[in-house]
Formats: sequence, C-alpha cells, structure tokens
Amino acid sequence: MLPRQRPNLGRRRVRTVSSDGQTLWSARYASDGEAPTLYHSREIDDIYEINPNLVNFLGRETRIIVSEPVGRFSEMWELVPQSTGLQVKHGSLDLCPFVPTLP
Repeated sequence: MLPRQRPNLGRRRVRTVSSDGQTLWSARYASDGEAPTLYHSREIDDIYEINPNLVNFLGRETRIIVSEPVGRFSEMWELVPQSTGLQVKHGSLDLCPFVPTLP
C-alpha cells in the first residue's frame, strides 16, 4: 500500500468570524504566514477610558472583532497574531494557536 500523500493546496489565507448568539469564534491564518489582519477590542473598561462616549452604547461584556482598526482611537484595537484562533464568551476573550489539519 502506498503512503497517503497530502494534497498540495497551494497558498491559503483565512480570516473568519462566526457566532451562535452566545459565543463568538474567529481565526486568522495563512499557509504563507501573510494572513489578512484581524483585530479585537480591548477590555471594556479600557474602551470606556479611551472614549467615555461609548459607556451608554456598549454593554459590560462587549467585545468587537474587526478586519481593520476603525474610528479615531487606534489604541482601542489589538492585532490578533498570525495562526491564532479566538473565542469570546460573556466578555472573556481567549486566544489559542490555530493550525488547520487535513482529515
């Protein structure tokens, strides 16, 4: 029997976000190390300090995921590292390594 060969999938780049209404998942990955950018907001208290006008608009558990920093306050955003997945649930944000595998 011949050994199973992995297919050559070429260069792959992924930036994705999905949610079930309770939890938000996101990932940033590229086979060549040049993944599209992905940013997450800082802790909500930091956001309120940077821009107090947001206190009445964002809840205590709010986290925001964006492809590029938005607004006048660039310090509100943190770059998600290459090959990283993240999960947001009840305001808590967890980062973990993201490496896709073939079945």
